[in-house]
Amino acid sequence: RARPLSPEAYAAARSRALAGSSFWMEWSAAQTAYAVRNAQAVGGCALASLGGCALCRPEGDTLRVEELLCPPEEEPLFYSAFSTFRCPRWEIRRPGGGESFGMWRPLSPAGETLFSHAAEPYMGLSLE
Repeated sequence: RARPLSPEAYAAARSRALAGSSFWMEWSAAQTAYAVRNAQAVGGCALASLGGCALCRPEGDTLRVEELLCPPEEEPLFYSAFSTFRCPRWEIRRPGGGESFGMWRPLSPAGETLFSHAAEPYMGLSLE
């Protein structure tokens, strides 16, 4: 079962879920709290399962899942939780297999090298 999380617990769950990735952007506790509180302010929440987590918020008739990080076998747990929002449409973002977009400005040559050599880099939450 996917359960609601506090902003601090979401930051920890997110780090655990991404720990095996080749390259990802870790958000600070303050940045993660900002994202979770924004979702909560409009009726959304952060969720966690044993091996994953998600951040979602309703927007009109669409549930925007800003981030879904879980193994495939845990997807039904999150889908069940998403259905409680009663939004007929879902827009789900998750790492890998999609089109990359966004801005990237490395803070060092080492960061640029890590990013350019990563198999599937994950930049993280995208707040719009």
